[in-house]
Amino acid sequence: MKNSIKIFFTALFMLLLSTGAYSQLIVRGGVNLATITGGSFSDKDNLVGLNIALAGDLGLGDQVAVQPELHFVQKGVVAEGGLFNTRTTTVYNYLEVPLLMKIKVSQGYLLVGPAVDLALGGKRTTENRFGSGGSTISADDMSTGNLSLQFGAGVNIDNAIIDVRYGMGFGDDFELNDNEPNTFRGLRLTLGFKL
Repeated sequence: MKNSIKIFFTALFMLLLSTGAYSQLIVRGGVNLATITGGSFSDKDNLVGLNIALAGDLGLGDQVAVQPELHFVQKGVVAEGGLFNTRTTTVYNYLEVPLLMKIKVSQGYLLVGPAVDLALGGKRTTENRFGSGGSTISADDMSTGNLSLQFGAGVNIDNAIIDVRYGMGFGDDFELNDNEPNTFRGLRLTLGFKL
C-alpha cells in the first residue's frame, strides 16, 4: 500500500511538472522545527532542520490552484533521558512530495493537502558525561511512504513568497522500541521566489 501511494504521488508530480501548464515555478528554502509525538523520552525539544522545495502553481481559476511540490526536508527530534541523562539528536532526511490545494486571498494564500515521505537516510548523535558519538541511519532502516497532512498560509511580496505551514504525520513514522506510535509534527517557515 505504501509503495502504491509513493509511486502515485511521485508520478503525479512528474506528470504535472512535464505538462508545462504552470503559471508559476517556485523555489523555496527555510527551516523545519520538527518533533515527535509519542516516545518514552522525558524531555523532547524541536529539531531545527533544513527545508528546500521546488513547487509548481497550476491555476484552476482566479482564486484556486493545485500546488504540487518536491521537498528535501529534515525531520527528527532532540531528546534527553535515560540513566546518564543522555542527549540524543536524531535527524531523518526525507524527500517529501505534497499535493496541495491553494486558495488565493488578496496578496496571500491558504494551503491544505496530503504529502508522502520517501526516506533518504539520517544521522543520530548522542552526548552524555562520558563523551559523545554518532551513527548514520540507512534509508532501509527508516519508515518510508508515510502520509502526512499539511496546512498553512503565505504572503506574496512582489516575486518573493513567505510561507508558513504545519505538518502532521499519520501512523508510526519510526521505532524507538517503546511500543508507542511515534509520528512527526513540524512547523515550517520558508522564503521563496517565483521564477
